[in-house]
Amino acid sequence: MTPGNEAAEGLHLRRFSASGLDAFKQALDNIRGGSATDLPTDLLQNELLTERVATRAVAPTPFKNKGELAAWTTELLKGLVLPSLAMDSGLWSWLAAACFDQLCPVDGRGRRAVLATALYVLDAANYQRVYRHLVAGPWSLSRALPDHNMLFLSASVASHPDVIEQISGRLHIIRSPSLREALERLYFDAEKQRPKRGAAGKIDRPGVVRRFIQVVQQFDCTMDLSGMTSDQVIALLPGVFKKWKTSDL
Repeated sequence: MTPGNEAAEGLHLRRFSASGLDAFKQALDNIRGGSATDLPTDLLQNELLTERVATRAVAPTPFKNKGELAAWTTELLKGLVLPSLAMDSGLWSWLAAACFDQLCPVDGRGRRAVLATALYVLDAANYQRVYRHLVAGPWSLSRALPDHNMLFLSASVASHPDVIEQISGRLHIIRSPSLREALERLYFDAEKQRPKRGAAGKIDRPGVVRRFIQVVQQFDCTMDLSGMTSDQVIALLPGVFKKWKTSDL
């Protein structure tokens, strides 16, 4: 099928080839450097740069946060059988290009603030960096943390909050629902639908997320935290967490 025919039908799910990934990276560099303001118009459907994955319409809706983006990609990819789906750089990078207007919106001056390339082009050589990707990251987090995950998924789809960096290599630590619930109760403001101010501070700050992970790791050596309720987990935390415990009341 020619690109023109597919364009008439609407955008279908595709993936970048190696040449397509290079073209996407170059396009990002061009926007970052100021020589372009948008991706090339044919990038998503150019048959020299992409290949069709499935006859599934790709029409990104406005995403309020990363959680909504994760739900959209989950539905889009449901039942799709691909080897190494989670690390398919061509697929996830193409999806980032398809959602580019939301991942890298135009500001009031008509410019885009392009972040690090790894946030748009999936680094398939490093599994721990998948969480940096602005599309694959939320999808992977929603699968690894199926509940009590809004501390990580409430942020704008165009951002990469530090709290995700802090937890991405330590997901095994919050493998139990009670630990995830404790983390969410301590550090997520349900009323404002965002992390509490200062939650992602440096480890020398009293009771921040980094300290929670450190303390839980220590407890996990001698206790079965997975068998506890979130109340019991929070009760175990030392005095440096008092501020966060109080705000949970």
